[in-house]
Amino acid sequence: MVDTTVQTDSGTVRGEVVADGACAWRGIPYAAPPVGGNRFRAPQPPEPWDEVRECTRFGNAAVQDVSRFSPLQTEPDEDCLHLNVWSPAADGQQRPVLVWIHGGAFVTGAGSETLYDGTGFAADGDVVLVTVNYRLGVFGFLHLAEHGGAELASSGNNGLLDQIAALRWVRDNIAAFGGDPGNVTVFGESAGAISVADLLVMPAARGLFHRAIIESTAAPAMPERTAREATGVLLGELGIEPGPDAVPRLRALPAEQLHRAGVALPPMTFAPVVDGTAIPDDPQSCMQRGEIAPVPVLCGANRDEYTLFSSMFLDTSGWRSADVQEWLRGKFGPLWPQVAEHFAGHEWDVDLLNRLMSYGSFVCPTLRATAALSAHTDVWSYLFVYEHPLLKATHGLELPFVWRRVGAGGAGPFDVSGPDAVALSERMFAAWIAFARTGNPNAPGLPEWPRYDTERRAVMVFDAESEVRHDPHTDRGLWESLAAHERFGEAVFTS
Repeated sequence: MVDTTVQTDSGTVRGEVVADGACAWRGIPYAAPPVGGNRFRAPQPPEPWDEVRECTRFGNAAVQDVSRFSPLQTEPDEDCLHLNVWSPAADGQQRPVLVWIHGGAFVTGAGSETLYDGTGFAADGDVVLVTVNYRLGVFGFLHLAEHGGAELASSGNNGLLDQIAALRWVRDNIAAFGGDPGNVTVFGESAGAISVADLLVMPAARGLFHRAIIESTAAPAMPERTAREATGVLLGELGIEPGPDAVPRLRALPAEQLHRAGVALPPMTFAPVVDGTAIPDDPQSCMQRGEIAPVPVLCGANRDEYTLFSSMFLDTSGWRSADVQEWLRGKFGPLWPQVAEHFAGHEWDVDLLNRLMSYGSFVCPTLRATAALSAHTDVWSYLFVYEHPLLKATHGLELPFVWRRVGAGGAGPFDVSGPDAVALSERMFAAWIAFARTGNPNAPGLPEWPRYDTERRAVMVFDAESEVRHDPHTDRGLWESLAAHERFGEAVFTS
């Protein structure tokens, strides 16, 4: 019988044997509950326990609105700072460790989602897989520096500080689960990818991970001024006067009331912020100067990222060319004349709308980060183009491929199946495992994958028949020109 009892710094935990002989430990606290006086504070050490803690059920997800597309398998609650571990065995071996940072626009998601089952990574990849919950929305990204003083100087980045606390837990404890604390890969998608990009430039994260994977966007953190304004709007909505009494009053509010006030504001209102402390400067600028963790990076995006959002939030039935142009003009603002000139002669239809928004919101920021990072560290670039029958190569579609969930269900709108999809999933899984193991994603079944540089711009294009293409982004020059505009982020990231 397999013994799943493990001693951690805080106490003893017991997991269970799951499918294919892998072991799982769920709901391990890596920090104290961020409630009461700990609301808005940086993560605090967990209270130790004396009895064996049964870790066979997921801990609470962060406070959020539950989506039917992403089953959490647990309930949201403010007491959410838990992580989950999957391993072949707690046998003292030193296996590569992968730490997953989930996406969800910094307002939804959890490490317990059905899609993020680490059994396959552990059983078939012979690695240790960790998924992490972190604070979301106003609980994780409300910037209170001018109201709470030094203690809350980085409250606008508490969600990222939670992730760093989880990485410290991995450093201090993962060896007991069969993992190598000296070989940790942090990887994430969407908001999780933004998090990974931010972790690369955060001084507090240095030395806690040794490789990084960025899946779909590496957007800059918001300026501190913007975060202050968002806090002012929230306080106004709640009827709270700015000043020294603001934080005690916010802490006294029921979690649900605070959450409802936060989600009533526009998307991405509460997200990582350049506070000068946790994030010292704009992450893109830090990348360009080489002020980053010196680790290999795997970085990419999906060709048709925006189709998911246009299908969910836009009713384009009956739209004509003028309607598409009017909507895009509102999105691109002062950048619109340059966009309109570049695409003059094209048919202004919903396909072009999706193309522009996919590149403006996701592919372009990822390309900028890839180019900046490649001047200072080893970087491999990919473009995912395998098409969903309805949404094409949309946002998040690579997830069931990386997680080997193709045909297995649990991927919500990203469920795909068929022999070509299964074969691609096996190749992508092998590449991610190879990167975690060696810092190089070259793996059997794929053509030779060169490192990225700004001369050759080699990109692995993932499809039923994957291939390496050089500079496959046909409108790259336009996006590089637009990205240099000081209002580029303001124009496209308010989507």
